[in-house]
Amino acid sequence: MFDGRMMTERPQGKKKSGARKLTEGSVWKIIVLFALPLLGSSLVQQMYSTIDLIFVGRFIGKGAAAAVGSGDLLLTCLIGLFTGISVGSGVIAAHSFGNDDRERFHQVIQTVYTFGLFGSLVLFAVGEVMTPLFLKWLDTPPEIMPMAVTYLRIYFCGIFAIVSYNLCSGVVRALGDSASAFRFQVMGGLANIAGDFVFIVILRWGIVGAALATALSQTLSALITIRYLTRLDEDIALRLTEFTIDKRLLGQVMKIGIPSGIQSMIISFSNLFIQNIINGLGVDSMAAFAAYLKVELFVYYPIIAYGQALVTYTAQNMGAGKVD
Repeated sequence: MFDGRMMTERPQGKKKSGARKLTEGSVWKIIVLFALPLLGSSLVQQMYSTIDLIFVGRFIGKGAAAAVGSGDLLLTCLIGLFTGISVGSGVIAAHSFGNDDRERFHQVIQTVYTFGLFGSLVLFAVGEVMTPLFLKWLDTPPEIMPMAVTYLRIYFCGIFAIVSYNLCSGVVRALGDSASAFRFQVMGGLANIAGDFVFIVILRWGIVGAALATALSQTLSALITIRYLTRLDEDIALRLTEFTIDKRLLGQVMKIGIPSGIQSMIISFSNLFIQNIINGLGVDSMAAFAAYLKVELFVYYPIIAYGQALVTYTAQNMGAGKVD
């Protein structure tokens, strides 16, 4: 049992966690205060992604901006499944946290971590091999095809970081700690902007620099998130060398996560048809469409943040038996 003091009293040398129960107090106040950092995380992520596109368009050219944009929806579609699974992992972890079940909580962390490792290896292999074919299906113009292939292949080198961050951040949210997730995203965002400036403006590495800046910044966010989970109480903390999957827990995660992931993938997949049409209109239209998509996403983030807050709040209270 968590005995009501989970991760609030720590052995010397361990950092105090921001974990908190969402089972006491005003419902609307808890949900709103929990959702605000989640919204901030999404906005920061989108902001540095937008700034990334600005750097590419300003210092490399519209062809490079089109090359980056041509793969964005594809990446969103492929990673959408793991984003959905992170919802499942968050629900099961929050339920365990609310129920004060330490053993089950630890098993969720290890299962999610191990599944993310092997899942990202599969995505990496598929991405490296199939990238040219994917871009060809999208009718990517020949003049930007080499840049688009280079960008996506470097991006896929960091796929473990993307998958790990999404899955592990679901567990962090399950602890009622949305503030830490926000800080991790800010650190990654600042690193991405710094990387863009160094690789694109100073070193002039072009599209390679843009891809490296993105991959390295996402890796930083993932490593910080993983480190957070390794510094929880010893009996529940993530153990990096322990590769175990609890089939029963993984099944519960998938039961919730796969429908959510498929929903995300379907939305992205439908946009791929639009991207295919846009690609046929030329580089100018592709660059404009990439910029438009960055702006459009700002509309959805408040809804997503509110939804994530509701999921975590509900799961913790269900685990604590507070159905009312």
